[in-house]
Amino acid sequence: MAFRRSAMSGFRSVNVRLHRWLAQSSNNSTCFVYVYLDATYVHVRDDALGQVVSRAVVVATGVTCEDGRKVLGVDVGDYED
Repeated sequence: MAFRRSAMSGFRSVNVRLHRWLAQSSNNSTCFVYVYLDATYVHVRDDALGQVVSRAVVVATGVTCEDGRKVLGVDVGDYED
């Protein structure tokens, strides 16, 4: 399987962020059984463009060992990546 150069750059970015998060989590006593990402598109006004545009809102959610849920992060971008 071949990947475009831009895709590999994205993988490296996610890998760096994941390692940072794991380092922070190792100091935390919370155990996560699952971590998942979910994205939805919303329409927002972009003042720089002067128009309404579609943006992806990605939410990272962790399911704890005690069956609770915790929002681990939220990011807004032009598209899911």
